[in-house]
Amino acid sequence: SIQRNDFRGVTHTGTTGSIEVDCFFANSAAAGSHTIADNTITNLNVNTSGSVFLVRDSGNPPASPGFQSVTNNRIVGTFNKAQSGGQVIGLNSTAGGSASTSFTQSNNNFSNVTVTGTTTGSCVMTQAFGVRTVEGNVCNNWVGGAGGGLTGIRLQGFTGGSAVTAKSNTITNFSSGGTLIGIEVVGTAGTSIVRENTINTFSTTNGNATGLIVLTQSLAGNTGDATVTLNAISGLSTTGGQSPVGISLGSGAGAAGILDVSASQNVV
Repeated sequence: SIQRNDFRGVTHTGTTGSIEVDCFFANSAAAGSHTIADNTITNLNVNTSGSVFLVRDSGNPPASPGFQSVTNNRIVGTFNKAQSGGQVIGLNSTAGGSASTSFTQSNNNFSNVTVTGTTTGSCVMTQAFGVRTVEGNVCNNWVGGAGGGLTGIRLQGFTGGSAVTAKSNTITNFSSGGTLIGIEVVGTAGTSIVRENTINTFSTTNGNATGLIVLTQSLAGNTGDATVTLNAISGLSTTGGQSPVGISLGSGAGAAGILDVSASQNVV
């Protein structure tokens, strides 16, 4: 387990090249159950053109009662990536597990993030084979550069994997010169439930602003089941000739499968 640590005081002298920064990392060698909880990242200004992962987990916990728990991790103050390039991800979980493994990714707060140039950003990016609950995470005040897109929560999956539920997350105050997405369910996710999330105040000068998007399955013969309900989406703004979109269901680059989706009681 990785618990109750504080990561601060990283200093790069002069112009720094493509250095990857991992604050808290449970790597693929971690084959047992594991917990990453109550860690803080305090007032970092990272001068690198490489990628930065604040909390990263690529371990493979065993079948039930095996689990992964990533909870209550947060930025204290601000986080700034001073050079253009790469990506910044608050929580990057690419763990596999089995269909019965439990994954809980909840109550993390990755807010007050600034990136520059073409750097892209994602508050939570999660992929797993097991049963996932992505709940109560806060992504607020992300500021991008002239060409970098920002995403609040990105839900990925594996063919034949178990369901993912994203609920009661708050994604607010995103701005950049690129594409903005609140919650994205990509074409590898199987069964997904997206409910009771709050997404508001997005502003882009040169891209789309989309509150919630569910893409068709990317592989022929696969069917994705999605339930989108009770989400509140508002305040989407574009000034570069594109259009704001509250909820987008279906399609996607290379889509070849089937999407069975139910959308109800959302407020846009």
